[in-house]
Amino acid sequence: MDLLLARLARLQPDLGGTARLDKDNGLRLPLREYEEIFAAHGWEIHRSEQAEGNSYWVLKRPGVPAVDRRDPLFLKGPGLDELRRHPAAREAAARAKRDFGIDPLSSIALRETRERHLRYYREGVRYGGLGSVSLLALIVLAIAGARHFANPAVFVPAALLVAGMVVGFAGAARALRRRKAATRNYQQAYERVVHAVITPSG
Repeated sequence: MDLLLARLARLQPDLGGTARLDKDNGLRLPLREYEEIFAAHGWEIHRSEQAEGNSYWVLKRPGVPAVDRRDPLFLKGPGLDELRRHPAAREAAARAKRDFGIDPLSSIALRETRERHLRYYREGVRYGGLGSVSLLALIVLAIAGARHFANPAVFVPAALLVAGMVVGFAGAARALRRRKAATRNYQQAYERVVHAVITPSG
């Protein structure tokens, strides 16, 4: 138990709002007990994952939106707590706030950026799903009814599927552009702060 509690005490959320905790802690408790321990320390289970032969809990703060750490479209880099310890980061953040109108070291700003990312990401997934299902159904229809394409019983559904495919893929592309625009200022401000930390001055 001491090992688990020590790990929980050191746990910090990443940019996506999650933290990974190794399940190998010498305990074999029921899931409900783990949930109660995590809740007592301000965490909840977001999901489980396997990586490099190990099992992990991916935890998040209750009520806080979380972006999957494997999401290739979201920010990658040091967490805010780590960056705040560097004077260069705080100075760069002040300049970034003047230039971009957003404080990249603000937990609230990061949370709002995650929320915008998730909103448009989910919108893109919905539209992309519509486009993909329409395309697959159109392929099946084309194979099954190729000889009868002039028949309204085949042509009309095919036209509807083409429309669904166009609407779906166009909507997914639009959502991706909106997601990028909605998170651009924070991303640029954050990257400036990281650059200030990893690039020695002088």
